Amino acid sequence: MTPSSTYSFGTPRSSLENTPEPPEAPGVLENTVAQMASIAAQDKASFTRITELRTQAEKLRKQADDLRAVLRAEKGMRQRLEGFVGYWRNIRPRCTWEEVWQGKMRVTGYHKDAIEITSSDEEMFAELDDDGQDA
Repeated sequence: MTPSSTYSFGTPRSSLENTPEPPEAPGVLENTVAQMASIAAQDKASFTRITELRTQAEKLRKQADDLRAVLRAEKGMRQRLEGFVGYWRNIRPRCTWEEVWQGKMRVTGYHKDAIEITSSDEEMFAELDDDGQDA
């Protein structure tokens, strides 16, 4: 005999192929059905929870996208501000607001078309029409 004729590489035949299952006690079948019903209920609860989590994840994804856009805008503003602050210098004013704007205004180095405006010039403006021409 050659080795190839004594060994088979096919699927072996089961000795229980046409043998019926042994009978079980009635409680075992009921227990199996109860376990399957419990697993089905857990699966339904899990599916409901998964649906809720997917909905919440979608909302959070939208919120995260919005926050990313806000952060990009704030980063751009911060970078522009940092660039400005690097070159900014405090210039101390030579005069205070009150020194400049209290009392009459004096104009030095008159130009031939320059005029001096004081609080008593209201009469002059009343005489001019809307076009700035004499009435």
